[in-house]
Amino acid sequence: MQHDEFIGQVQNCARLSSRGDAEVATRATLETLAERLAGNEPFDAASQLPRGIAVYMQHEYAGTGGVWSQVVG
Repeated sequence: MQHDEFIGQVQNCARLSSRGDAEVATRATLETLAERLAGNEPFDAASQLPRGIAVYMQHEYAGTGGVWSQVVG
């Protein structure tokens, strides 16, 4: 599946009014998921996603298992 098809599926399934809204929802969901997963899990999951979407799971808090949020919050 390619980036545009993925975002189109999100837009359709979530009944969002625009592709931009679908992009924002996708990014927020995947960034949060990556923060909650531990170790290499976010990077393993990202390898299954289109390249332009996979980057949302590859950030500095990815793989921390949500530990950072306990310190900050």
